[in-house]
Amino acid sequence: MNPRLSAESLFVVGRSVRRFIREYDVCSFPLNCFRLLDTIREKQLIRLDILETSRLSAAFDAVAGYFPSVDSYAIVMKPVPERWKERSPDRRCNFTLAHELGHIFCGHLAIPGQAKSPEERLRDDLEADEFAGRLLMPAGLVRACRPRNLSALAEAFLVSEQAAARRLENLGNPDIFTPVRGNICLRCGLLSAPGAAYCAACGRKSGPAPGVLPVPYPAAPADKTGRVTRCPLCRNTEFSENARFCRICGTPAFNTCADESCARACHPGARFCPSCGSETAYARRGLLPEWKDVRGAFIRRQLAKEEDAE
Repeated sequence: MNPRLSAESLFVVGRSVRRFIREYDVCSFPLNCFRLLDTIREKQLIRLDILETSRLSAAFDAVAGYFPSVDSYAIVMKPVPERWKERSPDRRCNFTLAHELGHIFCGHLAIPGQAKSPEERLRDDLEADEFAGRLLMPAGLVRACRPRNLSALAEAFLVSEQAAARRLENLGNPDIFTPVRGNICLRCGLLSAPGAAYCAACGRKSGPAPGVLPVPYPAAPADKTGRVTRCPLCRNTEFSENARFCRICGTPAFNTCADESCARACHPGARFCPSCGSETAYARRGLLPEWKDVRGAFIRRQLAKEEDAE
């Protein structure tokens, strides 16, 4: 909980973030605020213009405004490279845009800034910061993360280390810097065994930069040889110790690599072979859900915890 904000302010921010997430179907992380601005304009729930100008005061990277005569909002920002709008690598800029969205969706712009006291303007800025923190780093997702350090956490959520540290502080500094055995896939979140050349969930070639958000992927139970003890298709549980196929539906008892030159027996939940990257037998038979659907459902569950977490 942010000690600098009153209970009333925290209620307003929490309600605003939940409404925003629901109305704009926010379920993809990390959030690229440039793309989020496009989504807001496409949905047309509010009128929003985005303007770039080099004449903005040096004290600001962006500023939001409201024009009551036409019931329209605008975010004016300093010019940025086009490539930022694709990946938003400048994490300060990402937070700045989320901050300005906070001013809009917390209702701060209904009353002009010059009509407010310094204390009210400070409160608005603190609420906008809190909105940005909750939007970019939802409590449920942050608590589920297992980053190596603060830098890795900040990079994963496209925020600065300062913003990440402040978010952790407001969440009570949860113990998330716990080492995990293996590598978390940067794309899908599968926790792979050390030494795997490819991710078994999404097929991505393993790289030196691991992810921070481990995502659990469902799989049929198996014995120590990799033979399933419950068929992933018909759910039969009667398998002899020499069984190669399900006695009911004929589904293979092993989720082998589909490349015959490899033919490795893979984990029952693997969509790709961790050795060569080829599809597995279960993936080809359509017995496993798409990894994007699994990750998306996990993120939605974590977002649902936001109300309970703060």
